[in-house]
Amino acid sequence: LYSRIEIKAKIPYEFGTWMALWLRHCNGANTFEIDLQEFFVNEDRRDPMKEKGFYLHQTVHGLNYDDKTSDGKPKTTYNNNYREDRIKEIDFDPAQDFHVYGAQIDPEPSDPKNLVVTFLLDGRVRSVFRTKLFNLWRRPCLGCCHHRTGWR
Repeated sequence: LYSRIEIKAKIPYEFGTWMALWLRHCNGANTFEIDLQEFFVNEDRRDPMKEKGFYLHQTVHGLNYDDKTSDGKPKTTYNNNYREDRIKEIDFDPAQDFHVYGAQIDPEPSDPKNLVVTFLLDGRVRSVFRTKLFNLWRRPCLGCCHHRTGWR
């Protein structure tokens, strides 16, 4: 286990709000970011398929070392985890009661240079993201952030 962070919150789900909890790399969100909880009310309510219901977004962003810019630098990719893992309808109004949103970060058992990010909702696993499948993470970056994030 590298890290586990959770927040217990009652969150308004209304137009004009963008309630979110993020973990950002010390070099910025373009390097690596984990969104533990985001509600895009305005965006979700514009989608005719989602006019009703409540939708929780839990996402990973980061540098993609397999996809380079014209000058050879890794490209920043957004929403790396698959849509069906990233955005899910929840069966409650987050404004009505407290719920626990979280993420746990572990080393990949078969390759400790990579991470496994497990997204949680009320203590249950909601989805799992593995950096090795997307070549997003380089172990040396963990060392530069140790003192700032608590990650090893």
